[in-house]
Amino acid sequence: VYVVLNTTGAASFLWKFPADALVLGGLNNDTAVVLWQTGGSAEVCVQSVNNCDTSTAICTDVQRIQAPTAPAVTGPDTICAGQIDFYQILPGPSVDAFTWDVAGGKILNNPNSTDLRVQWSGQPGNGRVCVQLENACGISPESCLDVFIRPVDQANAGPDSAVCGLKYKLTAAGVGHWSLVFGPGAVVFSDSFSSNTE
Repeated sequence: VYVVLNTTGAASFLWKFPADALVLGGLNNDTAVVLWQTGGSAEVCVQSVNNCDTSTAICTDVQRIQAPTAPAVTGPDTICAGQIDFYQILPGPSVDAFTWDVAGGKILNNPNSTDLRVQWSGQPGNGRVCVQLENACGISPESCLDVFIRPVDQANAGPDSAVCGLKYKLTAAGVGHWSLVFGPGAVVFSDSFSSNTE
């Protein structure tokens, strides 16, 4: 809403708005109602009119701020149970506050930020990271990233057994890395990254 405060001697008014402004009423009155449809800077001008003349235009600069839109959340979407990860957004201008929400994990830092540190649950399943942005003109829709929480691999080197001689075939379940935990002498593996090795 734009208002002319001094209306002395004026019969009507001529308002000038940018082409992308939708004038809802009062185009020839002392009060004009405008719906801004885009953001950015603009200029609003008004002239008073009577039977004698039309005044010089009086103009004012307007900075149009829109409600924010939430950008995509970036960060890992497949993680291990109990893992700590970072997520972030790259917001546009004119954002006053950030509201993060995490399902399946715990927020470790101040959530009113472009960056988020999350510790995921120790249980496998599905999680989600969401954010909303806010400014003086409104709140954005949520932007979310779905996350799959994988179970932590459990080492299984196979059953205990006695070794006779200097060579033995090892068979494990899953993927891992063989190493000597304790025992006499040195050990050389034919392939320490293979589940089946000697």
